[in-house]
Amino acid sequence: MAQALEANLVDFNEQLPTAMLEAAAEVYNLFNERSGGAIQIVDEDVMGNFPAMGYFANRDTAARRDITSSSARTPAGASMTTELGVVLSRGLNEDQTISALKKEGIDVAALSRNIANKFVNDKLKNAFASAVAALVGCLTKSSNTYLDKSALSSGNTISLNHCWDTLQLLGDMAGEVAVAVMHSYQATALKKTLGASANTAGDLIATGVIVDDVLSGHFMKPVIVTDNSNLLVAAGSSSGAYNTYRTLFLTGGAVMLKVMETLEAAAYIDRAYVNAMLGVTGEYEVELRAKGFSFSVGTKNPNDSTLATTGSWTQGATSVKHGPGALLITR
Repeated sequence: MAQALEANLVDFNEQLPTAMLEAAAEVYNLFNERSGGAIQIVDEDVMGNFPAMGYFANRDTAARRDITSSSARTPAGASMTTELGVVLSRGLNEDQTISALKKEGIDVAALSRNIANKFVNDKLKNAFASAVAALVGCLTKSSNTYLDKSALSSGNTISLNHCWDTLQLLGDMAGEVAVAVMHSYQATALKKTLGASANTAGDLIATGVIVDDVLSGHFMKPVIVTDNSNLLVAAGSSSGAYNTYRTLFLTGGAVMLKVMETLEAAAYIDRAYVNAMLGVTGEYEVELRAKGFSFSVGTKNPNDSTLATTGSWTQGATSVKHGPGALLITR
């Protein structure tokens, strides 16, 4: 590789797309399975961006019938609403000195696999972070979808009772919760209250995204532990003098992320540095859609801060039971 690096870049650029497809199939399938289908990430070829989806609103079709009259019936037509997703334009970049590659003796095939796995995992981590941000924005929009126990009180640290009270917001749909997502600080605090005998972590399904076996056993559902910034409201900001944390309880299909465009990636040599640099750059787009909500801000390519803002979303679902789940806020 050291003798013909530039020639090998042709092979690299041919091998990279195939390597990324193979890595994506493995990584996405594992993530979708371990998240209980609540947060789904899929590759889908779409000609252009079509983020709108129409669906029939849930309604009761059975009602008392007046058998004494042939006309005493109110027609109940199916009501229609629309979910509007938001398209996220994202890019990737990886660079390293050619000297480092020479010393490692990496051939082009190995480099293709390494870069492909890094890109796919970084895409997954970025998509997950955006999904959590969007869920915070949606579930804090209405007081019907969250339980706030963040007031300064020793009884307002996270507990199973607070979790059960949050699930009660969903009523008889609480059984449809497929996964819980919480900050590592909250996960540790909860395991202390449970007297857990071990702080065992389970599968690593993305960088900084772990399914915790101990808590999953207590909830009988996967519990994802992550230090995503949108799960923490740091002291000194809107939380006052102490940190508060958000825990998500999500139903199936709470968020769908579709990779709208095939990741375009290419390698190049940059000689602008003292040491020659091998760079790999790429770009792609993801459509993010939250169940029962429409993204209602005209911002193109919003960042996670915009996604986590309640004013960015319009609630289409008429009931908390038809949305993505419920949220708990604790110290």
